[in-house]
Amino acid sequence: MATFEQRKIRDGNFLYTKNQLNPPPYKERVIIIGKRMKKLVFHFVGLVCLLSLVSCRHSTTNPRESSETSEISFEVNPAHLRPQFRGKVFCNNVKYGPKNGCIINLVVEGKVKSRCGHPGAISEITWQFIAHRDGKDIYLFQRRFPVDSENPQTQSKQVAFAGESIVVFQDEVQKISVIPESSEEYTGVHSGESEAVEKR
Repeated sequence: MATFEQRKIRDGNFLYTKNQLNPPPYKERVIIIGKRMKKLVFHFVGLVCLLSLVSCRHSTTNPRESSETSEISFEVNPAHLRPQFRGKVFCNNVKYGPKNGCIINLVVEGKVKSRCGHPGAISEITWQFIAHRDGKDIYLFQRRFPVDSENPQTQSKQVAFAGESIVVFQDEVQKISVIPESSEEYTGVHSGESEAVEKR
């Protein structure tokens, strides 16, 4: 006579003993498993959506914060809007000696134009302060030479001045430099004239 086994077997949501002759039908077990899979998929999709929302919120917040920071630093440190070094522009007519030429103040408001040289070899020099960057004053220079001829050549150059002498343009006729304001080696050099082409 067969004994009744107390050990029970779990199948889906059904619990039955081993000696039962009619376990849950196969079709019902498939339905139960399908329902469980639906629940798992639903929870997974919900988790993905939640992570996407958090990521979007994070990405839209950062650019606004960085923009606000740059605006604050712009207002607190407006030093880049004005020159930090005082200097002079020296146009040297090299054929006539190291002190032959014109000296003009570098720091002038707006765009400045000046002429210097001997007949047939006169330069028209234009310059303008752009910004103070990386500890230096940035200027844009332009030279037309010889301006008293029919076809003068134009040169442009951006220079960074930090209080030390720097050559802007140079050829066999002239050397145009930016020099410190306190430089004594150019004492006695003729003071040139300049005109404001465009004020800020």
